[in-house]
Amino acid sequence: MSVTGNRTGIPPNILPHVFDPFFTTKQNGIGLGLAMVYSIIKKHDGCIDVESKINLGTTFHIFLPASKKQPQERKKISVEKPTRAGRILIMDDEASIRETTEKLLESMGFEVLTSENGEAALKILTEVNDRGLKIDAVILDLTVPGGMGGKDIISDIRKTNPNIIIIASSGYSEDPVMSNPGSFGFTDSLAKPYRINQLLEILSKHLNFN
Repeated sequence: MSVTGNRTGIPPNILPHVFDPFFTTKQNGIGLGLAMVYSIIKKHDGCIDVESKINLGTTFHIFLPASKKQPQERKKISVEKPTRAGRILIMDDEASIRETTEKLLESMGFEVLTSENGEAALKILTEVNDRGLKIDAVILDLTVPGGMGGKDIISDIRKTNPNIIIIASSGYSEDPVMSNPGSFGFTDSLAKPYRINQLLEILSKHLNFN
């Protein structure tokens, strides 16, 4: 599969770095989009290549192995709302992930709070505690470019909320926190991108709803 854009193209000195994590030429960019695409394709035993010419455009070529299996009719999966909900805090620097996860959790009956970095997450936790309320679980993005990520605030959260459920979330499966979250103060880990049933399963496991 090839995807082509006919805009300005990518300069030759930048082209070798487009798949590098956190590499970006945008002022407000985070440089994770193409890195995540590369990671997903590699996990499916495929590869991705790019060619570009200035003032002519850019083409990405994606190669995936053909499956020998016959396609099966996809069964519809029904997701029941939990009988016991709660209050969830999501910290992620990507607005699309925050908004999608927020809508998903709200559809399950949860009250959802969101923040784009660790500093904002700590402020929300303090405000909720000061009001005498409770946050049942926190989903933390491990790394936030230019800000505090989950690894930076986990110890501060544990000081004031020692028993709170904290789930580490990341698109980098090689991060040691993802394979052994308990050693770093986290309750569990959830790899991005995750599906509805994966999110529901991990919350059900720790919040004990049916």
